[in-house]
Amino acid sequence: TPKPSSAASDVYKRQVMSSVYTSVISIKPVVTFVQPIKDDKGNVIGIVGKNIFTDYFSNKLDNFKFLNSGYAFIVDGSQNTIYSPIKRNINKKVDIKSIYDLSKDKNFLGTKNSKDMEYNYGGKKYYSNSTSIPELNAMVVLTVGQNEIERSPKTIGTVILILSLSL
Repeated sequence: TPKPSSAASDVYKRQVMSSVYTSVISIKPVVTFVQPIKDDKGNVIGIVGKNIFTDYFSNKLDNFKFLNSGYAFIVDGSQNTIYSPIKRNINKKVDIKSIYDLSKDKNFLGTKNSKDMEYNYGGKKYYSNSTSIPELNAMVVLTVGQNEIERSPKTIGTVILILSLSL
């Protein structure tokens, strides 16, 4: 039997998540999670995988809101959007340059990391926090518009003032 390349054998030693692809059966976007099966001595004796429709992430994250307009999305190490509440972005390259560049950084994705960034998109300024998931070679990005961040202290102050006056 031919020996797999060193890159291929690395895949067999750790958990891996595929990029998004379209199921030929359901025509829905899917990711596959693969986990090696090891014997008592740590030798890989097989691989098991599970296909997950990206709807799974939608069911968990679509209702998540940070402040009023902030949201989370997931990007893999191939710069593909695994999940986004903006459905047209799923299975496409992330089009935010700073996040695209960060998702190419193997050092960031390869270890537990978190990074705050500012970026411009569609003529507006946003703040984001990207957190790596090294086991999946992916990252979760929490993002919110600058105007919302700047308004939140004013909103909190107004709520405290109203509560104080009512008490």
